[in-house]
Amino acid sequence: MRMYPRPIVHNAMLATVPKYLRWSDDSMADVLVSVDSSTQPTYIIRKCTEQSDPALVAEALRIHAAGYLSMGFLNNGALTEEGFIHSDIDRSRGETTEYYLAYNSALAAYCATLRKVRLRPGASIDEFDCYDLCRGSVSPDAAARLTQVRSSESQPVAEISALARTAEASPGAVWHLLRAAVQDGVARSEFWLFCIVASTYDILARHMGTGFMRVLGGDVTIDDGRVNSDVVLRPVAVDAAALLDAMLVDHERADGRARARIERSLLFFSEGLDDSILSPAVTAFREERGPVELGPLI
Repeated sequence: MRMYPRPIVHNAMLATVPKYLRWSDDSMADVLVSVDSSTQPTYIIRKCTEQSDPALVAEALRIHAAGYLSMGFLNNGALTEEGFIHSDIDRSRGETTEYYLAYNSALAAYCATLRKVRLRPGASIDEFDCYDLCRGSVSPDAAARLTQVRSSESQPVAEISALARTAEASPGAVWHLLRAAVQDGVARSEFWLFCIVASTYDILARHMGTGFMRVLGGDVTIDDGRVNSDVVLRPVAVDAAALLDAMLVDHERADGRARARIERSLLFFSEGLDDSILSPAVTAFREERGPVELGPLI
């Protein structure tokens, strides 16, 4: 049973709205339907665990591997015969891992994925694979703060990892997937830790600003011949509860095209969230801008 607010509820019919999100009433799965417009595909966002749907998890693992291979992050030696990334490279798995997948109606296939590895209550972030990767590059101040981080019901802690899409998928699939993860994080007041590929960080910063991401230290690389040497990882922390407000601050400081990009992203990521879980400032911002047709952020 979901104990946090459902992020989006709209009762409009599919044919009469340019885009909406809704959680399915199917009690057997968490399903989010995201519709761009009559000319864009419908993205169905599903969530599962290794216990709830092993077959869907296997699909997520294959998408992750194929995506990292097509993006040049890995070479063929990193993959198993089943098309998964070897488990000694991809360690963000297990019973506390939640898998997100995006299904593209136009392709009639799952096309993008990401994961949240949830920290057990009372456990330290030493359990996270991403922290093991970046520990040596984290600044002393950030390291001291991170040692105090503990997961709780009021602020769950999660590692974000394995963001990838298939070669056939458009970037829109990733943005819709990210929106589902962000809106879950806002509703749950999650705290995130991840090592993000530096080029992906730059894309997020371009569209969403930098204020919501706290860089914890220097960039790192992975000393493994199966991982391409030019893959650079950046350790980052995000307070999801404050993410939208940080974007609003960056929007107010920006101008021109940068301001327009952040505005569009802020409306996209906050669309449909109930005012009760938003700050008054973000609520007022949305009301001032009024309803808009956003489409995917590409």
